[in-house]
Amino acid sequence: MIRNVFGAALLVVLLPAGRRLAATSPDATPASLPATRPATAPGEPAGKTSPVATRPATTLPADPKTPPAVKLPDDKPLQQQMLRDLGKAFKVHVSDHYFVFHDAGDDHAALCAKWLERTHDAFYENFQKTAIKPALLKRRLVCLIFTKKDDFLRYGLKADHIRLPPGGGYYSAETNRIAMLHEGAGEKPGTGVFMIPHEAAHQLANNTGLQSRNVMYPLWLREGLATNFEPTEEDKPFGPMIDGASFRTRYLKWGMERGTLMPLEQILGMTDPPSGVVMDYNILYCQGWALFRYLLRNRPEQMKTYLVALAKLPPGVQKGDKLVQVFEKAFGPLDQFRPVWEEHVKGL
Repeated sequence: MIRNVFGAALLVVLLPAGRRLAATSPDATPASLPATRPATAPGEPAGKTSPVATRPATTLPADPKTPPAVKLPDDKPLQQQMLRDLGKAFKVHVSDHYFVFHDAGDDHAALCAKWLERTHDAFYENFQKTAIKPALLKRRLVCLIFTKKDDFLRYGLKADHIRLPPGGGYYSAETNRIAMLHEGAGEKPGTGVFMIPHEAAHQLANNTGLQSRNVMYPLWLREGLATNFEPTEEDKPFGPMIDGASFRTRYLKWGMERGTLMPLEQILGMTDPPSGVVMDYNILYCQGWALFRYLLRNRPEQMKTYLVALAKLPPGVQKGDKLVQVFEKAFGPLDQFRPVWEEHVKGL
């Protein structure tokens, strides 16, 4: 899930998309900004509603061929500050692209770092096959692993001002961190460390220029990207450009059989679930999974145009009809897109 200016992921935390705008420093240029510097300078304070970067949009980041093996800064001051804030029980595991702060033991921290690095590599490998090229990270990203539920809940309240249900984890665009709870649960698809790639995909998208932390994106796009990086088996490649079934497919077929899929217009215009409405997030997420996968594979140039257009939107809550207009401008009128999309869904 993404706890962000906008979003929450069902996989972990049931809170819907967050409502504060993040102004903390991202690790790479957002799609809305020139590819010469981050949207905010390191050390600029986080804010609740006011973005720091307001420059006009240009294009997605330039195409790096394959991510070179660049040693990222160790950032000792950050490590020391985080360890002071988290307490004496915490240690830090440093990998090529991540700081994993944890009280879970060295072996589990190394396992989490392995999944983070696998997701990092899968993220670049998948998008390099498309018209959308992620920018390279400029600094290591942060992941927190808690073994005590109370500590996890306390952190969520203090850092992100949210109440978290037991278990799971989330990515916050406000702090630009992943926070996970590890209670020794079984490690199989959909649980434990297998949940890390979903959150890592959110974090990577917001730090490599695919998404801007100043923009309130449609929920289907945020979660569609993240669900496409959920592994189904431990040793197999994963990502939107990898062929193979996803457990999301089961929910999609179930929704089709029962007629419970959400209308396309509703999905395209939704940034948060309607207040007070009980929703089946499995249905919402599977539709986002399928739509993101279809557009990236079959209409990559239009998807790139769509992301650039979204990055130009003003910060704050977006009206549904405006988001539908942005989609139509990139992919064509809905009355022409809908039958093609519905036929594709039937064939999944």
